[in-house]
Amino acid sequence: MPQFLSTKSWLRGLLFFVFALNACIALAQDGIIKGQVTENIDKETMIGASVMLEDGKGTVTDIDGNYQLSVSPGTHTLTFKYVGYEELKKTVAVKAGETVTLNVTIKEASTQLDFVVVSASQYEKNIAEETVSMDILDSRLIENNNATELGEAVDKSVGVQVQEGQISIRGGSSYSYGVGSRTAVMVDNVSFTSADLGEAQLKQVPIENIEQIEVIKGASSVVYGSSALNGVVNVITSWPKSETPQQELTVFQGVYNNPKRKELRWWSKGSTPGFSGISYSVGQKKGNLDVVGGANVNYVNNYLELADEFRVRASFKTRYRSKKVQGLNFGINGSVNRENSERFFIASDLDSGAYLNGSPSSDQYWKANLDPHLTYINGKGSTHRFRSRWLNVFRIGSETTPNANSNALYAEYQYQKNWNDRFVLTAGLPWSFGFSTSNLYEGTRINYSGAGYTQAEFKTRKLSVVGGVRYEINAVDSLTETTIPVFRTGINYQPAPFTFIRTSWGQAYRLPSIGERFIDAEFSLARIVPNPNLQPEKGWGYEFGIKQGLKISKWMGYLDFSMFWSEYTNFVEYNADVFAPDDWEGSVPFDSLFAWLGLQANNVGLARVAGFEGSIIGKGDIGPVQFRTLAGYTYTFPVNLEADSSLRDVGNYIKRAAEYINKRVPDSLSSYLLNYRVRHLVKGDIELKYKRFMIGYTIYYGSFPERIDPLFTFAIRNLDKFIEEHQEGDIVMGLRAGVDISDKFRLSFLVKNLTNHEYSSRPGRIDPPRSYTLQLKFNL
Repeated sequence: MPQFLSTKSWLRGLLFFVFALNACIALAQDGIIKGQVTENIDKETMIGASVMLEDGKGTVTDIDGNYQLSVSPGTHTLTFKYVGYEELKKTVAVKAGETVTLNVTIKEASTQLDFVVVSASQYEKNIAEETVSMDILDSRLIENNNATELGEAVDKSVGVQVQEGQISIRGGSSYSYGVGSRTAVMVDNVSFTSADLGEAQLKQVPIENIEQIEVIKGASSVVYGSSALNGVVNVITSWPKSETPQQELTVFQGVYNNPKRKELRWWSKGSTPGFSGISYSVGQKKGNLDVVGGANVNYVNNYLELADEFRVRASFKTRYRSKKVQGLNFGINGSVNRENSERFFIASDLDSGAYLNGSPSSDQYWKANLDPHLTYINGKGSTHRFRSRWLNVFRIGSETTPNANSNALYAEYQYQKNWNDRFVLTAGLPWSFGFSTSNLYEGTRINYSGAGYTQAEFKTRKLSVVGGVRYEINAVDSLTETTIPVFRTGINYQPAPFTFIRTSWGQAYRLPSIGERFIDAEFSLARIVPNPNLQPEKGWGYEFGIKQGLKISKWMGYLDFSMFWSEYTNFVEYNADVFAPDDWEGSVPFDSLFAWLGLQANNVGLARVAGFEGSIIGKGDIGPVQFRTLAGYTYTFPVNLEADSSLRDVGNYIKRAAEYINKRVPDSLSSYLLNYRVRHLVKGDIELKYKRFMIGYTIYYGSFPERIDPLFTFAIRNLDKFIEEHQEGDIVMGLRAGVDISDKFRLSFLVKNLTNHEYSSRPGRIDPPRSYTLQLKFNL
């Protein structure tokens, strides 16, 4: 009979078995490495920084800069990467079941091309790796040029023209009387365009709180939808960086010089026209809450008769970082704007009456927006975003004119998955709804759209390949217009350490605005004629470009050269014609011609805009001097292929574009050119700073448009004379200087239009004469 173990022996064996089992479990159990990533200057937490293990597995940091990795027991090397910062490697030993905290600080990189953008790929990325042309306008450039609204700031971008609030990129658009836009204007990736007129609300953007402006050049409808036919302007506003309140106060006062021609001066000696303004911004982190506030007041006593303007705006931003759910943040942003403006549509004539208002009118507005938002980053490469905006433009009526009210609702859910910085997938479901009433058109107009898009990017060490598709349904009133899917693709290849070659192709479309289709209104000099049959525009664009990095001492930048080609169907242009009332008899006196002048948006059919662009951008120190530059030249050849069908042949088009690259197209042949386009455009801004002293210089050159609607040249007095005097184009320069009186106070003086040159960016309206501005900035 077998002998059983004693109780003591049995317990001793059981304990040995349990300890052995625990040891085996412990040997197989993973450890955890976690921590926070901050940057070395402001100690700001880094959102979306890459944290990679030696085997290629990894994660990205959440909204608070935190990360967490599950690892096997042993020694591991972690690599921390973030665009614009030096790569950092850390080695750490982890025992089974152990949690190791590893907080790191990464340093700003000292290599060239460290310009970070987010608009094209929807995540932070080095601009050199993008497949499309982009410009970056930072807050310093905006402040030092005393830009008082978004249009003045964007006008510094190479290849971009801003005409009274309408943005044209590489000749893709002309002035369209305040309605419709082929450039999508976004604030923090959400549209800032009115529901009925399709007009970007440039003066409502909180310019005192801009971190940077990103300009995408080329068709961008896959991500940004309608209106992105020629490109995108995306304003990135700032968030606070510390627990200490960051406050800035800027005050300025300016005056206009008398014009060179004394007969243009309409004001008395004691009432010199001028402008003034004040702006304030504050930002602070309060525990888990980020708060930003801003205010702006601007007054213009205009050099143009009956064209004064006053506006006051307040704005705010909030973001709460959840304590319970790591990686979750949400908040609401908003602004309210009151604007009184007199409108100068066209001059009495372009001789002695060039500053006199030939069609005076005035408007009073309330404008507001509210922007709820939510972001969740799970720390495993997935990001969920919800962005939305209510945008209201309310025009106050008068005894004879009713109120006008435009409401736009925008919302988008976006999901993004990043697999170890090798493959990034972005998908979105945007939606918009607008309802508007106005005396300019009949009834209440409703427009809406719904879309789905996806964009994927595959990256290796030297190659980046992007592709995307979008499908959207649009409707205006009872009319439903379903767009065909639009596609984009692009490649960026790095053949040498600081050389990047890119090529891209993309489709785009634009739904005409309610204003373009239905406005039926008479002004003192002209009538806007409706065209309810206006069809959507569609097009595609191709680009090939090379970006070469530069480094001189501690100055870093790049040279960029690109060739672009865009084609459109159902292209929309405003044309002038004579519309006489039914009971009109006899001839129209010259003085009365404007009473019969009508402007109407029409589909001109096929159009093509192609050209090339070269630019240089950089910043940094050369010896003891800080040096910043943004400059470039753009040439375009914009043609109406319906007006000259021979140009549809690519060979004929290229031959014609080359033939007239250094001379004007004769009037007898200019009928095939698109209206009001500037074919040669030079932009430059250079700034030097030595210790506490700063000096800057700006230059603009634009060739004069060869194609102006013939009816305008007949109807606007002395326009033909003005055109003759400006055949060679216009050069306009500016100069600025400043000094840091202390770390808290800076004094600057600016001279714009240095030579007091008389020029016009659109027919019928003369641009400002020389002006002087004194600017005071306080860091409180």
